[in-house]
Amino acid sequence: MNVFNRVVMIILIIAVIVSTVAFLVQPAEVLNLALRWVTVLQDQLADNLIFGYLVAGCAVILFVMLLLLFLELRRSHFSIARVQTTGRSDVWLGVQSIAKTIEFRVDELQGVRTVKPKVTSRGDDIEVYIELDASPSASIIDLTEQVTQVCTDIVERQLGLKLHGKVMLQVTQQPYPRGAVEPDGSDAAAEPVPSDEESGDGDILAPVDANVSTGDDDDVIDIIPVDYDEAEAEGADEPSSE
Repeated sequence: MNVFNRVVMIILIIAVIVSTVAFLVQPAEVLNLALRWVTVLQDQLADNLIFGYLVAGCAVILFVMLLLLFLELRRSHFSIARVQTTGRSDVWLGVQSIAKTIEFRVDELQGVRTVKPKVTSRGDDIEVYIELDASPSASIIDLTEQVTQVCTDIVERQLGLKLHGKVMLQVTQQPYPRGAVEPDGSDAAAEPVPSDEESGDGDILAPVDANVSTGDDDDVIDIIPVDYDEAEAEGADEPSSE
């Protein structure tokens, strides 16, 4: 499209130059020639066949002009972008590679859950659009500034590209669900307190007698377990009193 525009502009400039010079050299002849063409055209309009050709030609010219206007106004998207080099080489970089680099670097930032960059090439510069999912504890202002700075450094300093306008961000941030861990490390929902009959491991605790004192070590009663099998065996060995 740029080559076509250049060719058309060159032709128009040459035509304007020639017409201006001819009018300055012989203005009367130029006006008479234009008048004769107008007269011939007026006479030909009476013929239906000539008039049909004229309408068809105007329709084709109108269609071509509208198509060219649409192509000129719409944004030209490319799959590659030109790298701003200072040498004699002409370097182009794919937009998919640029998007992958931005995604990898932005995903390393703290507070970023998911990132989906979209890079649009305009030939000599690119546009960057990022869909960002931030964690609930992240500061949106600080995070967006970090993302913008990282994207600018990657595009302009590391890759040698030209950024068109500003980095566009669409940020989503979901709140903490109920029962989730808060940023300070405490649980959002309080833990249930175990009853006096259950310990943390699920063992049953024996009831404590309120009359037993637990003061000094001398007052502690030592409880010796008794093996009932051994007691019965000793009782069987003793002679009966009868």
